[in-house]
Amino acid sequence: MKNYITTFSILFSLFLCSCKKEFLDKKPSLSVIVPTKISDFRALMDDPYIFIYYGVPMLGTISSDDFVASDEIVGVLSNAERGAYLWEKNMDGNDNDWYYGYQQVFNSNLVLDGLGKLEGQERDSEAYRNLQGTALFWRSFAFLNLLEGFSKPFAMNTSDRDLGIPLRTAADVNARFDRETVSNGFEKIVADLKLAVDLLPNVEKHKSRPTRNSALALLARVYLITGDYTNAGNYANLSLQENSSLLEYSTLDPSAPRPFPLGLSDSNPEILLYTCMTRSIFLQSTLTGVDPKLFDEYQDGDLRKKLYFEDAGFGFHNFKGSYTGDSEYFAGLTTREQYLIRAECYARSGNVELAMADLNRLLVTRWDDGFVHLKANSKEEALSIILRERRKELVGQGLRFSDLRRLNLEADRAVTLKRRFNNVDYNLPPNDNRYVFLIPFQEVQMTGIPQNIR
Repeated sequence: MKNYITTFSILFSLFLCSCKKEFLDKKPSLSVIVPTKISDFRALMDDPYIFIYYGVPMLGTISSDDFVASDEIVGVLSNAERGAYLWEKNMDGNDNDWYYGYQQVFNSNLVLDGLGKLEGQERDSEAYRNLQGTALFWRSFAFLNLLEGFSKPFAMNTSDRDLGIPLRTAADVNARFDRETVSNGFEKIVADLKLAVDLLPNVEKHKSRPTRNSALALLARVYLITGDYTNAGNYANLSLQENSSLLEYSTLDPSAPRPFPLGLSDSNPEILLYTCMTRSIFLQSTLTGVDPKLFDEYQDGDLRKKLYFEDAGFGFHNFKGSYTGDSEYFAGLTTREQYLIRAECYARSGNVELAMADLNRLLVTRWDDGFVHLKANSKEEALSIILRERRKELVGQGLRFSDLRRLNLEADRAVTLKRRFNNVDYNLPPNDNRYVFLIPFQEVQMTGIPQNIR
């Protein structure tokens, strides 16, 4: 019976992810896409497969230490997924994470190029400004995700030399764009997001469309990644000034298979932008679960323990706590992330009282009536507590790999990741080249851009 259940789980995981190949075969062509009107541009930016269901790369989550998988499921992963999970030096270059990111860039550039050709009243309209801001936002979002997967972590003393990604700023598929430096990539993202803040509306009717607050929240994330804690804290503060709402976890049913409300509804006030992580066999399988050491971090009374995870009888505590409210992994922007960013920045600046106040404001909505406010006696103690809670709060949201990359640059927070597969031990030391994925081989051959070293 156990073998039957295992086989079924593997086959079901393969079925769930089979749609990706079909979608990958449908690559863009300027010869068949000729948008000319505001409505055309809106349709491009509302494409659910580009900006919702495949909004955020998945290899980083597979490669991080949030989840572990049984030997059975690792054995049937795609070459890229298995290479990411086992930190293989010569893993296959993955088309999905690179392609979906640059598909977002392509659509955004197509809209920006098209908007630049409009004249008259359309150019002066609010819809024009909103679409311009939307395209700048999504291109920045894609550039950030691509940098975090295919470039070295931002380091103050080397980012002006480390190879980043091609910053494609035109829809012409024949235009050549070489790899810029990591520093240039982040500068471009920040500049475009600041423009987007002034162009985007305060409110959108769909949570999958960015707003002014989405841009503020993403700027806070960008500055956190680059270690600019003053700006990260400032932008998190601006975001929270516009929306500081939190979901009361005590109102949710921990016995439900999907305890969180549907993310595209208005039932979760924390969601600032809705998008999902690319589907994968690894993430969708019941033979994948939270790392047992991480699961043990959740104490009795912590409502997240039963809302995020369930023991489905496969030897793991499976993740069910996605803010999508279904099987997709939420990977958008939330107020909870902004509280954690601001708390971390307060702690790093030495403002322990405000740091712990932000953290406790979040945690009181995550615990039962027995919650006791956390205290810290020093800057370092506050920072350690906040980073521990950040990992527990944001598990499964696609941020852990980025956190590992940035925190590994701090000697006292660096960690070595460990796995075991088929009785063989695998390790990933901090700052290893394998924290950077290989660019798809076909892309390297076609464009001549330098390949990453793993």
